Amino acid sequence: MNKPIFHVVIVLATCFFYAIGYLFDVEWLQFYYRNEYSMAEGRSLEMGGSILPIGLGVLTAFLVTKFILPHTRQ
Repeated sequence: MNKPIFHVVIVLATCFFYAIGYLFDVEWLQFYYRNEYSMAEGRSLEMGGSILPIGLGVLTAFLVTKFILPHTRQ
């Protein structure tokens, strides 16, 4: 397995899945950020996000490097 290509595919696929989450407003494919202010408690900040795009990026990179790239280099 070519590690630089594997890493590039992980990054690109993960960015692609996060972009899909933002473009189509799919909550389980995006980060979220909420900044609330209440007079009683002061300021509160909440951040979170889905790790599903990261897992899908790893799976995509594995599939691309194992099955697609070997056939294109013949």
